[in-house]
Amino acid sequence: MVHLRYALLLVLAGAAVGVSAQPAALEYERAFPALPALEAPLGLVFANDGSDRVYSVELAGRVRVFENRPDVDTAYVFLDLRDKVGTGQMYSVAFHPDYAANGYLYVYYVAPDPDRSVLARYTRSEDDPLSADPASEVVLLEVEQPSLLDHNGGVLAFGPEGYLYLSFGDGGVHLDAPGNAQNRANLLGSVIRIDVDHTQDGRSYAIPLDNPYVGNDQGWREEIWAHGFRNPWRGSFDRVTGDLWIGDVGELTWEEIDRVEAGLNYGWNVMEGPECLGGGPCNTEGLTLPLYAYGRDVGGSITGGYVYRGRAIPSLYGWFVFGDFNAARVWAYDPETGAVADLFDAFPVSSFGEDREGELYLVNLFHGQFFRIKAVEEPTPTVPGLEDEAVGLAVVPNPFRERATVNVISRDGGPVQVTLYDLLGREVRRVFDGELPPNQLRRFSFGSEGLPAGVYLVRVQGAFGTHTQRVTLLQ
Repeated sequence: MVHLRYALLLVLAGAAVGVSAQPAALEYERAFPALPALEAPLGLVFANDGSDRVYSVELAGRVRVFENRPDVDTAYVFLDLRDKVGTGQMYSVAFHPDYAANGYLYVYYVAPDPDRSVLARYTRSEDDPLSADPASEVVLLEVEQPSLLDHNGGVLAFGPEGYLYLSFGDGGVHLDAPGNAQNRANLLGSVIRIDVDHTQDGRSYAIPLDNPYVGNDQGWREEIWAHGFRNPWRGSFDRVTGDLWIGDVGELTWEEIDRVEAGLNYGWNVMEGPECLGGGPCNTEGLTLPLYAYGRDVGGSITGGYVYRGRAIPSLYGWFVFGDFNAARVWAYDPETGAVADLFDAFPVSSFGEDREGELYLVNLFHGQFFRIKAVEEPTPTVPGLEDEAVGLAVVPNPFRERATVNVISRDGGPVQVTLYDLLGREVRRVFDGELPPNQLRRFSFGSEGLPAGVYLVRVQGAFGTHTQRVTLLQ
């Protein structure tokens, strides 16, 4: 009989040892079949305020709200900014982490006269939780746009540390001829990170002190977190690892997936995807390659999505789910192995949504409807030997340099803590603290940032007791 620990390692290497190396067969179903079609929805957002309400972001400038029930049949107008958006477009809404108490939401839209991108804060009405006050607008940021309806980015989300992130496209000029994405003196072609809970130097926000360009003497915008993007269209934070994932739309040849980190340059317009722009030679020093890229034989307009952290589809857990608007298809990318799974044909997916349980939704811009991803038939994953042990633990790769993944299966499920200790017994990373479903493989990543090379202990603790594995961090 194969010992559970080594069975897990074989699974991660792609061997068929009970747990599939690819997600189960998936499909999608209408999430709210009684809800009338909405007007060109571009996003689906859950406020995380305990109400479980759903918010739809409409391209023309409205936000609608409705109850998260299969039989819901009414959507209310929560915020109407059509007079401000005009011939522009509304892209995104993000709710403050303390929205239940302060009622703050943040809206990103583009508007004409002059052509500009706008990031603004609005406040929920005091006497009606189903509406926001359009007169409560506080404009945080405006960015001049060379082209009103092209390459405006629109990833808007709060990070795990409570700061607000927003992506901007390069401005829409062919091949980014002005070089905006490589020019850190402006915000075009970048992802910014700001502190909306404080003000600074006359701005309605502050700049976090650990932003990569704080205090620079080169005239670079200190709001920038990362740059070198063409049109970073849709993305999200992994609710387990805190990583920011984005899909960046290409121009000539490549679409790409990026995991966005502080101070990195993602290449546009020197590179497109994994190649120098146009296929010729270029200086790639200091440029970050995409995690995954695909060409025009596959699709032509990537829609970034979410790392799946729900419970309904165990075999999809930890995969980044994304689509392509032009190809009308959905895939998933495994960050640990680099594998790509072709999930299903769909429709031109304008956006994805994630509910508070971590389940994923598709947004149909043209038909005004929302769909839930589900398994056609999700098998219960098993590993030989689990019937004889209460928990299985494997850490890969081991030794590691930058990131390692803790693979855990608990026979009975329940509360589990996964913690990294040094050899003196001091906790150095809390990798996971929560509930595990029974008999299902879960994967939790941690990085080596701030850790000296050496030997560490990964401990998994729960009702079954404590299980430990040594792991070595190389220089």
